[in-house]
Amino acid sequence: MKTVLFLYFLLNCVQYIYPYVFSSVEKCSYTDYKCLKRSFQKAVPLFTEGIPELGIERMDELVVHDKIYKLGGLDLTLKDARLKGLKTTVFDHVRYFFICSLDGVCIVQYVRIPTAWNLIDTNKKMLFTSYHIVKCSMKGKYEGVGNIKVLPLRGSGEIFLKFRNVALSVNSTYVMENRNNKEYLIPKSYVFEYEVKDYAHFNMTNLFSGNEKLSNAVLTFLNENWRDVSKEFGKPIIEGQTKQIFDNVVKYLSNSPVTEIFLL
Repeated sequence: MKTVLFLYFLLNCVQYIYPYVFSSVEKCSYTDYKCLKRSFQKAVPLFTEGIPELGIERMDELVVHDKIYKLGGLDLTLKDARLKGLKTTVFDHVRYFFICSLDGVCIVQYVRIPTAWNLIDTNKKMLFTSYHIVKCSMKGKYEGVGNIKVLPLRGSGEIFLKFRNVALSVNSTYVMENRNNKEYLIPKSYVFEYEVKDYAHFNMTNLFSGNEKLSNAVLTFLNENWRDVSKEFGKPIIEGQTKQIFDNVVKYLSNSPVTEIFLL
């Protein structure tokens, strides 16, 4: 009985010390790609709920930071925006790695590999993830002036963006930190690529002071050429949200010892 009570006490202490590790998510070895992918996937709905005590915001509807985006010849300001759909994230079977020459020049390469390969490269201290968001949308307020390709754009009003199958690949560097005899995996920097694969739709109100003819012409152009528009002008916007998500991941891992997350 004393042993049972001691184990119960010990388990509760661990949960108190490390309450941010998701107990329902399977622990995996660094080298077990299939297990890592499965665990990452299971953590998605839990992580997107947010952890307020760590300053991790709710991401099931992510509050987008107000910002001015330089999109080629267009200056676009987004305010009071919300991004929905991150809970539809699905992790894929893609591996990304750096190849460095003897003079230290590194090139990011993206290749499809067998699922048995590692997701985490502990030798180069790189973390490789690839995933797609099945469907997401953003709405908020905008101010815009400039040109999209050959068409002028000017207005201030409501903006609504909708996407289907947004594929992202993120390569992160990380360091191992030791605090109180516990090791932590801390991401430090990242590079990413993205592609909107299936569909994108753009809508903005009050373009050209409500000039319906000009507004319809611009919106028709955007939606008929959604693939090119997403590729050319989407990266700065997506980068802003990727940075927010990356910062939340850093906060989580900074408070979760690797021994509580991985099988070592």
